[in-house]
Amino acid sequence: MYTDPTGLFETKFGAWWHKLWNGDDSSSDIMYNEERKEYYYTNHSSYEDESGNQGLNMSFIYNSIKGDAGRPVFEVEGKASIGLQVGVKTSWGRVEGGLITTDIGKTGWSNQEENNSGFYAEWGDGRGHNFLGAGIGIKETNLSIGGSVNYITPHMTPPGGDIIQYYANNGEAIWSGNIGPKANFWSAKKGTLLNEMGTAVRARARGNSNNDYTTDIAIGVKAIIGLDLRIKVGLTKKEN
Repeated sequence: MYTDPTGLFETKFGAWWHKLWNGDDSSSDIMYNEERKEYYYTNHSSYEDESGNQGLNMSFIYNSIKGDAGRPVFEVEGKASIGLQVGVKTSWGRVEGGLITTDIGKTGWSNQEENNSGFYAEWGDGRGHNFLGAGIGIKETNLSIGGSVNYITPHMTPPGGDIIQYYANNGEAIWSGNIGPKANFWSAKKGTLLNEMGTAVRARARGNSNNDYTTDIAIGVKAIIGLDLRIKVGLTKKEN
């Protein structure tokens, strides 16, 4: 999956695209290797050893690998969660929040999976999720702005001791946001509970603090039990 399975660098465009996302100021022009029958480019860096001798490191880039930026992302995932959570539709958009929640499990398909099939199914890992999010539709336009923060802890509930110290020292905040064009494909019927909870199929361009450049097409409902179905398409970020 991560060693150029589709012959990415068999085309000059493929090599150029990889260089656009992963190259640097030292990157060469795109070249062609007659023996390998594929395109490539080089990166180089200088160094100095303990004796003061200087040298040059050169890397020949023939394919994309896991962790590179610009790799296509396509994922379909269904997830269930449980906890103190709710989603509500408002006059200006939608708001949702949760405390002491955890994932029950998830299943889906992803081209980022290392197994050959790409399918996965797994139970929740027991971590706690404490989140707050909101989305605002800009009237008379097809634009939206929104964001959320999810504070993730190793356990759904603190195992004991000082609760304030536990949350202060055992969590990681993951944020996400969107601003730009929106598309609503379906909404629950007006006047129903699902409509008041903001249940709809919607697409948003989204970025976050540690994942990829993607657009989400999602449907979800949160009322103690949370159910989410999400399709994600986009491009990977560079992993450090």
